[in-house]
Amino acid sequence: MVQQARLEPAFFSDVDPVDYAHVLSEVHQARLAGRPLPARPRPVIEHSWNRMQRIGVPVERQDPDVDETAAADARAAMVTTYGTTAGGLEKLVGSILGPTLADSGLVGVFATADARVTRRFGDWNVLQAADGIGFVPGARWGENSVGTNAIDMATRLGRPIQVHGPEHWCLDQHLWSCAAAPLHDPASGQTIGVLDISGPLDEAHPAILGLIKSVTAQVELSLRNAHLRELERLRTRSWHLVADLQVPWLLCDRHGWVLGASHVVPTERISLGTDKAPLRSGRQVVPGVGLCEVDNLGDVVLITQVSPTHADHAYVLDPAASTLEIELGDRTTTHHLSGRHTAIILTLAGAHGAMTPTELAIAAWPKPGISDVAVRAEVSRLRKRFPSLVSAAPYMLQAEVRVR
Repeated sequence: MVQQARLEPAFFSDVDPVDYAHVLSEVHQARLAGRPLPARPRPVIEHSWNRMQRIGVPVERQDPDVDETAAADARAAMVTTYGTTAGGLEKLVGSILGPTLADSGLVGVFATADARVTRRFGDWNVLQAADGIGFVPGARWGENSVGTNAIDMATRLGRPIQVHGPEHWCLDQHLWSCAAAPLHDPASGQTIGVLDISGPLDEAHPAILGLIKSVTAQVELSLRNAHLRELERLRTRSWHLVADLQVPWLLCDRHGWVLGASHVVPTERISLGTDKAPLRSGRQVVPGVGLCEVDNLGDVVLITQVSPTHADHAYVLDPAASTLEIELGDRTTTHHLSGRHTAIILTLAGAHGAMTPTELAIAAWPKPGISDVAVRAEVSRLRKRFPSLVSAAPYMLQAEVRVR
């Protein structure tokens, strides 16, 4: 599941939001004039302002890119890995935010992962005011278009954030305070949308950031429950694939979420590579499982363990790059290692026999060295990642490793 991200409010609850906006306005004006700043903006705001000046975004009114066709296409593409549509997510968000914001002086927004607004909710008067700055359905609120803002920054940083008054780069947004949080797909971990609550300065409060995060958490919980139902559906539909297998196996969905396993170390999720280098069908080393036959069957992936032999695979360690290459016939996969795992493999590759945890600690890290407990923990992690490589204590390599 997605880890809880820390909140970043623009100010504390004991600060008057309007008075604070006046201070921020002086900071913004000094920045534009090249004068010494009366106070420093928050680092995330300063970094964004630096980008705005570097790419030449003017502070005068910036009309966002409003494209209703692009918004419709974005909504159609915003389908989670288990079939929940953008319309379903918007309906869920609306059922929460609509009544909450009806007479609040605030407006709620649902946007795509690339910051394009698809739906708005809330106070009618504030919606009218939002029209004046292009905060409308179909508008893309990316930094390149409308400068520093909470929607773009939430996706850029991957966490909830509040942007208050003159922290916005463009002048026409200085009377607005906004709080946004990214919405994650629990199956893939990817950002699939952004939720935002915005309003006038005098309505601003740090608690609004907590509110939008709470709403996001409710939506993600609903997505998580839908994900679990989908996993159960896949498990039931695919069980015939493993019912008669006599070898260690693992069955997962296409994102690596485990549906079931037999004689394989249980885990909630395994790595199936990346979008650029996905795990392909065929014989290969699967991190945490070992040498396997992989069958990519679309919605599910069947992984069966095979006994490794020196004839069909080889290990190549590159200490300088901290990588371990695994050669399987005409295929080579590269795995990045931590410094400690690199040191463990390098030390064992040069050893003349099995090593105790104490011997390995002294040989791999003579100054200052690490404890036996830490060594055991590191080797355990290494063995889980590459089950056929290192033996249980006393430690030795179970396959030949060439050192580059």
